[in-house]
Amino acid sequence: MQIIALEEGELRFIVCQAGQTKKIQISAWGEVRLSGDKGLSQSLRQSHLSRVSNGVLMLGPDDYLFATLEAPRVPVAELGEALRWKAKDLIDYPVEEAIVESIAVPLAPDSSGMAAYAHIAVTRSSQLAEVIQQLDDSGFSASVVDVRETAQRNMANHLLPKNRCQAVLYVGISHCLFTVNFNGALLFSRRIDVSAQQVQAVDHVLRHASLEALLLEVQRSLDSVTRRFSFAFVTELQCVGVIDLSESITFLAQHLEIPTHLLPISQGFEFEPCPVPNLCAQGRLFHLLGAALRDVEAIR
Repeated sequence: MQIIALEEGELRFIVCQAGQTKKIQISAWGEVRLSGDKGLSQSLRQSHLSRVSNGVLMLGPDDYLFATLEAPRVPVAELGEALRWKAKDLIDYPVEEAIVESIAVPLAPDSSGMAAYAHIAVTRSSQLAEVIQQLDDSGFSASVVDVRETAQRNMANHLLPKNRCQAVLYVGISHCLFTVNFNGALLFSRRIDVSAQQVQAVDHVLRHASLEALLLEVQRSLDSVTRRFSFAFVTELQCVGVIDLSESITFLAQHLEIPTHLLPISQGFEFEPCPVPNLCAQGRLFHLLGAALRDVEAIR
């Protein structure tokens, strides 16, 4: 499986397959700067990705909208179409041009009712078609399109103990992504407008203010999970990012009421014959690795 992302003027990719153990084997990975009109074609060719027929494209954070809505009282199979009309209030283009995929949020384990909430991922069909065509012209045919929220869910399910309420904080280039899983399902997702650059700012005042803002939004998110889902109790927070998170994790651990740790990404994969990426590179490849674990709930 070949998985790529186009973000911040870079092509990021991994090549993976089923390993000899239960771990996914990563046989190649890379990050290539794109430049000029032929940058994508040349980069794909140099990365040996120019003859791919069933690739996976990971959308960038600005390529789609992800939201959680109250679910209408319809069967889960009909959620997507029912939520399409709710999506029209969230987008600035005609809803007829929207591709809408939904994921039901589970109720309490002992509940027999329908989902109270649902996640939706929405992208504009013409915008997605343009990217797909550009990739096709460059020799990379993407048969699957995935999003970061489901990839982050996959990583939590793969790396963390089962049958627990799992919280993961991703500190990214433009924002943070906070998610909570319960029994394998994505329970909660929220983007936080704090970036990696802000939490590692040279200026001490700015850096401390950014960490305070991040702490506040994480705590608000944890409180929201508790209010919405009385059956879900988050016991610890796992962090991953595109920067060294030592200071951020120490700060959060001092102020949150739950243990806070660095997510051990590399332990869940076999990197062979390629070298294991350093921690920051693992953060930049984090959602691509999550897509390697994708299941039927990813956007197709």
